[in-house]
Amino acid sequence: MGIVRVAWTGEYTLATVTGERRVPPVRGDTLLVNGPFPVDAGGMVWSGDGDLTVRPSGDLLSETRRRGREAVRRRLQRLESPARDIVRALLLGDRSGLPDDTVSVMRRAGAAHVIALSGMHLAVLALLLRRLLGLALGPRTRDILVAATLVGYVWLTGWIPSLVRALVLSLAAIAAAAGDRVLPPAVTLARAVIVVTAVAPRFLLDVGFQLSLLAIGGLVWISPRCDAALRRLLPAPVAAYVGATVGAMAATAVVSLSVFGTLYPVGIVSAGILSALVVAIMWGALAFCAVATTPVLGSLLAEALRVACLGLVSLAGGAAAVPGIEVGTRGGLTAAVCWCTILGAGGAAAALRSAAHRRTVTRVLESYDKPQLDY
Repeated sequence: MGIVRVAWTGEYTLATVTGERRVPPVRGDTLLVNGPFPVDAGGMVWSGDGDLTVRPSGDLLSETRRRGREAVRRRLQRLESPARDIVRALLLGDRSGLPDDTVSVMRRAGAAHVIALSGMHLAVLALLLRRLLGLALGPRTRDILVAATLVGYVWLTGWIPSLVRALVLSLAAIAAAAGDRVLPPAVTLARAVIVVTAVAPRFLLDVGFQLSLLAIGGLVWISPRCDAALRRLLPAPVAAYVGATVGAMAATAVVSLSVFGTLYPVGIVSAGILSALVVAIMWGALAFCAVATTPVLGSLLAEALRVACLGLVSLAGGAAAVPGIEVGTRGGLTAAVCWCTILGAGGAAAALRSAAHRRTVTRVLESYDKPQLDY
C-alpha cells in the first residue's frame, strides 16, 4: 500500500473520483494514486481497476483549471447529443464523450484533425478576440490581451502539444506585428520548433505534435507548388483548395502510414469542407457559452449547433465510405524523425538560398551606388 504522485500525460481513458462525481483528469494534472502496487519481475507496477483509486491532488493550479473546465462543461450540458460531445471536444479537447464510431468516421474521412485541438481551433479563438477587443482597445493593448488569453486557454486545455505549437506560432506572429515586422512563415515555424524544443523537448516525440508540425510545413513548402501546378488545369479557388489539402496530406503521409498504418486520400476533398463546418460550429459554440442562459437566443443557438453537428457527422460518414489505404503500422518513431529531418533540412536549405540571394542582390545594388570615373 502507498501513495504515488504522478503527472497525468494521457488522454481521457481514466476517470478520477471527487465525492460521487467522476472527473476526467486533464493533461498536466498532478494526481494522487492510492492502492496496492504489486511489482513484477521486470519492475513494472500493476494494479487492477478495483484496487485503484485516483483523486486530484488538490493543488491550487489544478483546482483552478478544473473549476474553469467544469464551468464550461456545465454550460455545454444544455446541448443535446451529438452537439454536446463534439463541442466539448472542440473547446476543451475532451473527447471522452465522443462515440468510437464518430471518431472512426472522422478518421476514415481523412479529417481526424478537425476534432483534435490544433492550430485551426486556436486561430478561431484568436480571430474572435482580435475582432471583439479591437472595437474598444488600441492595437498594442489588444494584442497583449489576446496573447494572455491564448496562453490561459492552452493552460486550461492541459498543454496539448499541437496547441502548444500553435500558441508559440501565434505569440511569434503577435510579437512580429508589434514590431512592425512581417516574418516569412518558414521563419515563424522554425522559431516555434526551437522554442518548443528548448522548453519541452518531450513534445517532439508526441505524434500529434509531429503531425501538426508537418501539416504546417506542408502548407508552407508543398502547397504553393501544388497550387501553381494545378492552376494550369483548375480554376484558381479550386487549385488553392486542393493544393492546400494535398500539401498537408503529403507532408503527414509517412507518419500516418508508419504510426497508424492508414491513409485516406478522400481527405483531399472532404477535409477542407469539414474544417469549414467545424469553424462555424466553434463560432456558434463560443457564442452559446456566452448566452446559454438567455431564454430564446440560447435555445436557438443550441438547435443550430445540434443541426450543424448532425450535418458534420453525416458529411463525414459519406466521405468515410470511400476506401482508403490500410497497410498496418511500421514503427512510426523512426519514420517520423526522418520525415521531420527531411522537412527541416529542406526549410534550412531554402532559408540559406534566400539569404545568399539577398546578399547577391545587395552586392549588385551597392555596386551601382559607387561613382564611375570616365577618362
